[in-house]
Amino acid sequence: LMTDGLTNDGNIAVRYGLGYARYNLQQYDKALVSFRDFVSKGQRSPNYVDGVLRLADCQYVLKAYAESLSSYRKVIDLKSVDSEYARLQAGTILSILHRYAEAEAELNIVARNTGSRFAEEANFQLGQIDLGRGNYPSAVKHFTTLISTAQTSRFTPYAYSRRAAAHYNLKNYSQTADDYIAVVEKFPSHPAGEDVLLPLQEALRLAGRADEFDKYLAGYKQANPDAKGIES
Repeated sequence: LMTDGLTNDGNIAVRYGLGYARYNLQQYDKALVSFRDFVSKGQRSPNYVDGVLRLADCQYVLKAYAESLSSYRKVIDLKSVDSEYARLQAGTILSILHRYAEAEAELNIVARNTGSRFAEEANFQLGQIDLGRGNYPSAVKHFTTLISTAQTSRFTPYAYSRRAAAHYNLKNYSQTADDYIAVVEKFPSHPAGEDVLLPLQEALRLAGRADEFDKYLAGYKQANPDAKGIES
């Protein structure tokens, strides 16, 4: 019979519960210690995989990327119901580490599963990777997929503005303007709206459509009457 404090089921469960209490208070450094203790001794617990996942999340928040990546991959290997979330996070970390081919491999698995609640974020991340690396046609493709399949996603306004940036770098100025216009018209009160006004004005000028700007500026001001410092 084992009687050491952290080897019995009750104390292992306490470590798991304490980890969550600290996690919910955003005390990630302390939560990490609790989840690490739980994971090291709780392999038989029904909460083991979830403990590994929360350990990975704490490591990610604390920017311990190598350790976090290892923990997320353990969740994937254990065929958890949270595997797609773990793949999304693994892809994000690999991108941060500039391991782009590996990042894209993980993110593509998630993005291709159109029924996944993480597919839209995976497409956004893929677009971001391509945009950052100057692969503008591929970035347009990923952002277009997100826009066409997830009109109500929280990522959609940003997908329009990022796709506009890709079009701008491809010198597709009219398409650039149209994407910025979509942000202003479809999401008039979104924080991204004010950010696109100046690039919209520039894109319209380059597209030979400068006379359209006042109309969109007026529409933005009408939707945001308290906006400060917005002038034509």
